[in-house]
Amino acid sequence: MTGWLLWGHEIDEGMKAAKGGDGPGALRHWTPLAQLGSKEAQRLVGQAYAFGWGDIPKDSSRAMYWFRRCGPRCGYSTVDDEQAKDPAAAQALIIAKAFAAGASGGPPDLAESAKWLRLAADGGSQEAAAMLAEQRRAVGAPEAPATGAAADER
Repeated sequence: MTGWLLWGHEIDEGMKAAKGGDGPGALRHWTPLAQLGSKEAQRLVGQAYAFGWGDIPKDSSRAMYWFRRCGPRCGYSTVDDEQAKDPAAAQALIIAKAFAAGASGGPPDLAESAKWLRLAADGGSQEAAAMLAEQRRAVGAPEAPATGAAADER
């Protein structure tokens, strides 16, 4: 019981640090838990790298690493894309949607959204592949050749 309370405390302390703009402080609380297998901590570390919280530079490779360790459900995922080959595809899709909607209250970032949609589509997310194609049609860009799992579906 004490172990779970300590984990919860560390998650909370990391959230306080992140909300205060101290991304590295948040990672100091979450990374040890993530390394021990906490799905919530793995998701939070991945999001910190995906969004570049605090002074953390955006790093999609590190984010995807933690999302892969977390698995397809990764905490609270509301995306149901069980066909995906990459367990990080569902989280990449969530990140893409957040950037398209204006992550953290900022303006929409369609370039960043497209990057994450490509990662999700390459991981086998059919929803991401469809959204990426629609996004490209909306701006009049030719459809990019599919890679990874998206190419397998053709």
